[in-house]
Amino acid sequence: MQNSRSYPFERNRYFYGKLLTVRDFESEQTYMNQKRWLLNRLLHGVGVVTGLQVTPAGERKITVNSGLAFDYQGREIIIDERQTLDLSTVKGFQNNGDYAKIVYLCLKYDETGKEMVHSVANTGRKEEVSEYNRMVESYSLLIKEELPPAEQFDATNLSCTTSLLHEDRDVRILHQVPRFVQANDRFQAKLLIQRISQQRHVRLELHPAGNGCVLEQETKQGDKLVFEKEFADGEYNVEYLYTLRALQPAPGATEGTVSMKTSDVQLFIAGHEVSVTRSVQHTFTVTYDSIAEQLLQKAYSRSLDDVLTAPNDQCLYLAQIHLQPFGSSYKVDSIVPVPFFEQVHNPSMLFNLGTAGGSRSGADSILDVQAQTQAIPADQPPHLDVNYDRAQKVLTFTLGLPEVKPIEPPKTMTTGTTDFFLLERNKPGIFGKAERSYVTDEITHGLGAGPVLITVGLEASESLLPEQQSTIYGDADAFQGTEFATELPKHTIGTLVYPHRGTFRIGVRLLEPAERGSLRVRWWAHRADAQSVQELAQPKLEAAAGTSDGHETLPLD
Repeated sequence: MQNSRSYPFERNRYFYGKLLTVRDFESEQTYMNQKRWLLNRLLHGVGVVTGLQVTPAGERKITVNSGLAFDYQGREIIIDERQTLDLSTVKGFQNNGDYAKIVYLCLKYDETGKEMVHSVANTGRKEEVSEYNRMVESYSLLIKEELPPAEQFDATNLSCTTSLLHEDRDVRILHQVPRFVQANDRFQAKLLIQRISQQRHVRLELHPAGNGCVLEQETKQGDKLVFEKEFADGEYNVEYLYTLRALQPAPGATEGTVSMKTSDVQLFIAGHEVSVTRSVQHTFTVTYDSIAEQLLQKAYSRSLDDVLTAPNDQCLYLAQIHLQPFGSSYKVDSIVPVPFFEQVHNPSMLFNLGTAGGSRSGADSILDVQAQTQAIPADQPPHLDVNYDRAQKVLTFTLGLPEVKPIEPPKTMTTGTTDFFLLERNKPGIFGKAERSYVTDEITHGLGAGPVLITVGLEASESLLPEQQSTIYGDADAFQGTEFATELPKHTIGTLVYPHRGTFRIGVRLLEPAERGSLRVRWWAHRADAQSVQELAQPKLEAAAGTSDGHETLPLD
């Protein structure tokens, strides 16, 4: 029976005077349940969410841990406590004497009534009527022996096609091919060999035929592939991969095939050849786009009915249990958990794993990734280039890193000159000697904001010869009457500093007439913290104060 449509959804509409019946209250519960189940199915998926591990608990017993799962209708299935079961008592188990086999432990949603109460409604019957007062959402466990169809499992069926190549009482062989491959790229087909009986040695020789692809396997023997396995105790499953390369599709063609006839397969079990009675053919789509994009497009192109259509009694496969004869009975020899990958991965888990899921096979799994760095000029920002070589299937990341600029030490001193052009040669006026002040515009010293010490002096000579040039700092009268006297007029000079702007002004006041048309001032700026500035300035302050602090002075001639 197929899944009944729960949509479009209908909910109760309440109004004053409405007569509420059992149907109305059931509709209220159904509306909320079916919406939640729909979101579980579409947003989270199908399978085990947490727990539900199946482990051996003796020769014929198993233990099922508590846990949570979503079934194919989106319903929550909760096993609230650990269960220990004798397989022979589980529904579906066949005690037919053939105990060398594989069985599957399955989980289904179930409901059971609780609290039988008397119905007081007028039933029209004389006898008393009792009804369940509660419905308990529960579960049931059962055993299945047949292999489920591959179409049942969305996650695998979406990305791969799976066919049964051979099955008998000794061994089961499945063959799997990706649904999408990229042109000129390699992709992998998979063989899954399951041992059923106590026979341990299996040899498989294949001659796969390809249309739109060629076999590319280094380990092949001649024109055939050979897979051979000697199973160990408790070992029942083995996977083999072989590689093919998709060819450039012909104009108008988008598909290729991988096929094997019965004559293309030779199977040997314990050294004896076994006839293979099944042929397989897989069709794949050749694309130039990303495999992930193709899978997403296929997933989103399905209709809602296609996604939700599933039998109401479709169960989850919790474990693959391998049984072997033990005396006149059997024993549990090995257990494979969740054999068909029916698991729900929450976003936090995927984030911590650094992945958002993906196919377990196909061309995307064969990729050579390389990384390298490249020096670029220091004035360019870093950048990352990605290059993909389809022919060689090489993905290269190139990180451009700017060259390191040499670290320049911060400036601690700058110097410069500025010229004062004197007005009318600073001639004396009618009322006495000429005195005039000259102030520069703001000068940027280049040391940035903060305290600086500015030292200034007048250049005493305009000679172009370096040995004839000199600068007077302080009072020029100190050299009068000596051979070092200059022709500079009497003057005073000072500086006005703007620490927050990184600028200063120079002021010169002439105390007597000057015959020169201009004066050149040489300035020096020293960068230091406040304490260093004070230390640099202290000698000049002491010199200006004379001997008031007890320091000695030089004798004058």
